Amino acid sequence: MRQIGASVGVAVLGSSLNSAYRNNIDDDIPAALPELAQEAIRDNVAGALRVAEKLPEAQEGTIADSARDAFVAGMSMVSLICAGLAAVTAIVVVALLPARDKTPLLTESARPQAKAGSTTP
Repeated sequence: MRQIGASVGVAVLGSSLNSAYRNNIDDDIPAALPELAQEAIRDNVAGALRVAEKLPEAQEGTIADSARDAFVAGMSMVSLICAGLAAVTAIVVVALLPARDKTPLLTESARPQAKAGSTTP
């Protein structure tokens, strides 16, 4: 279950990050860029920074900043999702834990000694 949970978690959180990144970067991509460069920017922040390095200085800063901001926005969303899942998990665990016995356990030396000649075990 741990391996399945980890795999599904990475897939879901990775998809969420990618979706948020793409949603935040789409508006900042100049239409004058070639289609291949636009796709590299949409793919990931590393691709966006590689494209930005090849552009004139004014456009480079704008695209690099937009890519970084979009990535941070995506990571913020993923962090909120993780925090929400952790809170829900904590509530479920507390609700499903069995009740604890509130009487303290007696150690061997603290138990009352049986009287000599007593027939009770």
